[in-house]
Amino acid sequence: MKILLFLLYALLLGYYLYTQGNKWGGKSAARGVLALFVLKIGLAILYVILHVRWYGGTDVVNYFKKGMYIYDNLMPQRAYLYFRMVLGPNGTAPTPELAEMIEGVGSWYNTNAYTVIRLNAFLALFSRGYIYTHALFAAFVSTVGLFRFYIAWVENYPKLRNTFWIGGLLFPSVLFWTSGMHKEALSVFLLGNIFYLLQKTKAFSWQYAPQLFWLLLCLWGVYLVRNYYFLMLLPLVFAYFLARFSRLKKYKATYVFAAVVLVSFGLVSVLGNIFPSFNIFARIAYIQSLFLQYYNGNSDIFLSPMAPTWYGFIQGIPQAINNVLGFPTLDYGTNKLYWLFWGENIVLIFLSITAIVRRKKLLLQSTAIVCLSFCLAMAICLLIGLTIDNLGAIFRYRSIVLCLLFPVLMSFILYPQSKQNAN
Repeated sequence: MKILLFLLYALLLGYYLYTQGNKWGGKSAARGVLALFVLKIGLAILYVILHVRWYGGTDVVNYFKKGMYIYDNLMPQRAYLYFRMVLGPNGTAPTPELAEMIEGVGSWYNTNAYTVIRLNAFLALFSRGYIYTHALFAAFVSTVGLFRFYIAWVENYPKLRNTFWIGGLLFPSVLFWTSGMHKEALSVFLLGNIFYLLQKTKAFSWQYAPQLFWLLLCLWGVYLVRNYYFLMLLPLVFAYFLARFSRLKKYKATYVFAAVVLVSFGLVSVLGNIFPSFNIFARIAYIQSLFLQYYNGNSDIFLSPMAPTWYGFIQGIPQAINNVLGFPTLDYGTNKLYWLFWGENIVLIFLSITAIVRRKKLLLQSTAIVCLSFCLAMAICLLIGLTIDNLGAIFRYRSIVLCLLFPVLMSFILYPQSKQNAN
C-alpha cells in the first residue's frame, strides 16, 4: 500500500510539473522538467539509502523519526495538539500537555531544525510512515525551485536555456545534495521562487501586490529554514528593487549593489560595537568555535580562529573562499570526498577564468539578477568558509553556492560583448 501511494504521488506531482513546464515553454520545457524530476527522485532515494544504511543516525534520519514521533503519539486521538506542534510557533514556553512531547522531539528552540521536523510530521499524514514518500516530496520541491530559478534566468538571458543541463553534469553534487529531505531542498525551493517572483515583478506597485505578497512569504520561509540566508537576502533584495525600480536604475546595477553591500557592512559593524547582541562577527566566531570543538582535532580543512571583529572577518575572506571554491589544505586520510570536491572546483575555476577572459569588465554591465545571484553566493561562501572545517559539511552547504554561481558565469561567457542596462 505504501509503495502504491508513493507511485500515485509521483504520477500526480510529475503531471503537475509537466503541465507547468508546458505552460511556460512548450513540450520541450515540459519534458525537461519531468526528466529532472525523475532524476531527482532517483537521487532522493539514493540519499535516503546512503544515510540510513551507511551514515546511520544523521540529521535526515533524525528529522524523519522526530516527525513520525509527533504523528504517532498525537494522531488521531490528540489531533489538536498535533496541529499545534505542526502549525503553531515553536520556541515558546511549553505547556504542561506539550512538555513531554517537546522533550522527546528536541530542537524546540532551534527554528531551522524544527521546521524540517514539523514538515516531516505533516507529510506523515500522507506517507503512512514511508520515508521514501518524504524523499519524493524533497525531490518535488527542489525540482520546482530549480525550474523557477531556471525561468528567472532564461527570461533574462535566453542563451542560457540549454546550459543548465551542462551545469548538472559539471556539478553533480548540486543535484544530489538538493534532493534530500534536508534544508538544502527547502532552500533551493524558496530561493528559486524568490528569483522567479522578482523576475515577474515589473514595477513596485499595487498591480504586482500578489507577487510581492508571495515574495514576503518566501522570505519568511527562508527565515524558518536558514535564518542567515534571510539576513543576507534583506539588503540584497532591497538593492535589487533599487536597481530596477528606483531613480537609481539609471546607474549600473553593480554600483547599486556595491553601495548597498558596503553600507550594510558598515551598519553591521557600528551596531555590533554599540549593541553587543547585534555583533554578527562575534556570532560567526562563536559558530566557528563550535565546529572546531566538535571535531576536536579531526578537522578535514585547516581553519584559522577568527577574531570577533569586522577586521577579523575581512582577514579571513581569502582563506574562506579558498576553503569553499579553491584548493584548501586537506587531510586526505580523514575524508575520501576530496577528489570530487577538487574536480568540481577545477571546473568552477576554469569557468571563472573563461568568463573573465570573455568579458573583461566583469560585472560592470550586469543586470540586477546577476548581481543578486553573485552577491548571495559569495555571502554564503564566506560564511561557510569562515565557520566550517569539515569537508562533508562544506560539500553539502556549498551546493547552493554553486547553483547561484553557475548561471552568473555562463551569462558572462555567452554574452561577452552585450551592452545591458542596469535593470
